Amino acid sequence: MTDESMDARRERNAARIREAIRRQPPMPALCGEVARHIREPAADFGMLAEEMRLDPGVTMNVLKLANSAYFGSSGRVDSLRHAFVRLGARRLFQLVVAQGVASRMATRLAGYGLEPGALLRHSLCVAMTAEALTRTRKLGFEETIFTAGLLHDMGKPVMDVFVSEAGPEAQARLRDEPVCSEAAEADLFGISHAEAGALLMTEWGFPADLAEIVRAHHRIAATKLYGLPARMVRLADGYAASRGFGGGQEAAIRDSLAEDEAALGVAPADFEKLTEGIPEKVAELEAVLAPE
Repeated sequence: MTDESMDARRERNAARIREAIRRQPPMPALCGEVARHIREPAADFGMLAEEMRLDPGVTMNVLKLANSAYFGSSGRVDSLRHAFVRLGARRLFQLVVAQGVASRMATRLAGYGLEPGALLRHSLCVAMTAEALTRTRKLGFEETIFTAGLLHDMGKPVMDVFVSEAGPEAQARLRDEPVCSEAAEADLFGISHAEAGALLMTEWGFPADLAEIVRAHHRIAATKLYGLPARMVRLADGYAASRGFGGGQEAAIRDSLAEDEAALGVAPADFEKLTEGIPEKVAELEAVLAPE
């Protein structure tokens, strides 16, 4: 196959993937409303709470998350308004996003070799680890990093069908990539899972900083403004893989742990301490979020 035909193939694949991103089901409407409330603090939360009540399934799961050991605080949260007052708009946004993406992350991704629930567990572990890292080290981005960690691999559910149809040889190449699958994805499909995830964030109307962190989490040098949070997500990604929350090519990311620990000024012993208990917290949130 000539270089020209390979380029044409990549362009066709990238166009198909972008079209698949445009056809993705939207996030719950209330996710956009909460995001608007974050941008416009004067927005009427009472009206938002009434809109949220129109979707009892979403409301129930958001309240379950609000009362979980990870998200909760002292006292029970028994209404959306109470959740907003107790947790704040940004935390509520995280809960709504987690509820909205859980079913997409919980499916089997045959092309990537991920069994049902594997991506959800991995993403929860990354989100919690990145948040623990930024909170403990006071590195900033506390309000963004959990959601960025949760969504860092959202491009994979979109691309999985294309990876599956590419056949065993292409799938083996993705698994054998020495650092991560991104370079092989870009060569095969003209777009990587990180880029696909960032496009999906934009399609959903999420904040631009979230999309940029997702886009750059494997290529830190590719972003000028968000290198620090992107590196936090990458370190959390490596931690999740090293603890068994991953699969396929994700295990190769373990080698980046030392590099990112050094860049962020985190000693390995300190990192072990700040991530203590995270596997148990992942299991708790998975029990709430996993579709029945």
